[in-house]
Amino acid sequence: MVKSSQKRRRNIRHLAIFDDGENAEFLSRFGQFQASKEAKIYGNSVAGFIRYATIGKSARPLSPSRTRKRASAVQEKVLLRILAELGKSGSNLNQIARALNSDRGDLPMPIQDAMASHIQATEAIRTALGFPSSKNDEEPS
Repeated sequence: MVKSSQKRRRNIRHLAIFDDGENAEFLSRFGQFQASKEAKIYGNSVAGFIRYATIGKSARPLSPSRTRKRASAVQEKVLLRILAELGKSGSNLNQIARALNSDRGDLPMPIQDAMASHIQATEAIRTALGFPSSKNDEEPS
């Protein structure tokens, strides 16, 4: 199996060394780039800025999956913890549903509502973290 890092089309690196004045100018222009619509197209990074500044509009834009907005590192850590807790509560909800289904045919409405709310919260967090949807992963048994 080929790793995604081995499939990258961009594999050539360039190193640039600046003096203090050049670095200040570079950072100023990079700041302007970050506030522009081009940053969303070519990547809000130094590499995206350099590609756009040197190659211009002929630079290949990032794919939509690479431009998806993700949570910050701190938010991501918190959301991963919450997602883990939701996984535990989802397991408990499924056990309750299984026990109720073994005695009678339908789940009571409050249990159905709790399960739907749980799945909705889980999906929102997965989306914020940039994970693919798991619509069928958490359906009650």
